[in-house]
Amino acid sequence: MTTYSAIARLRTPESNKFNWDEEWADNAEIVDTIIGSVLGANKVLTGGDITFTASDRIDIDGCTFFRAGAYGSTTSTYLIFTPAPDADTPYKYWVYVNSSGAVALSASPPTGDYVLLGLLDITYTANTAADLRQYGYGSKTYDLSFLNGDLTGTTLTVTHNMNIEYPAAVTVWNGSGVEVTQQTTITSTGVNSLTVDLTGFTPLSGTWTLAIRG
Repeated sequence: MTTYSAIARLRTPESNKFNWDEEWADNAEIVDTIIGSVLGANKVLTGGDITFTASDRIDIDGCTFFRAGAYGSTTSTYLIFTPAPDADTPYKYWVYVNSSGAVALSASPPTGDYVLLGLLDITYTANTAADLRQYGYGSKTYDLSFLNGDLTGTTLTVTHNMNIEYPAAVTVWNGSGVEVTQQTTITSTGVNSLTVDLTGFTPLSGTWTLAIRG
């Protein structure tokens, strides 16, 4: 029986199988598609989780992404695939954001500017999904230095004008240069702004720093 690697679902044929043609072809396609995604610098910023919700259906969470030098987003959706008809006929499907910015499913590997989400292996007895999302930042950045007087109560309001509702990373450092992001509450208030609740830190001492990466 063919087994699979943990991350990319590369195929390892069963012992004593001398014809590896199908497995080699599958592995070459998988590696080539992943490399194409990496070299294309297209990245998932947030979301895009894949969940099997029926024997022929996956649900995909909405995601934000950076593709072909531009930002985009998708809403949560679902896709239908053909189940394996018998034990001797497994199927595989690619799940990705296509060149039109929509989530797609295809038995053939994606081409052009795509954002890879996952690879489905559909067999007669089990369905599995490899998470192939390449996370990263886009090209947008925003940095801010602020003092206690910039707060309203314990809240810092940030207008970053990045046109991204959910930035890939927001980091906060205190006046001593220590990161305190996990002790704050960061809330998106639109595509161009967010708030940072600094309860427990006020009054602030020294100059604090905030960095946003899209």
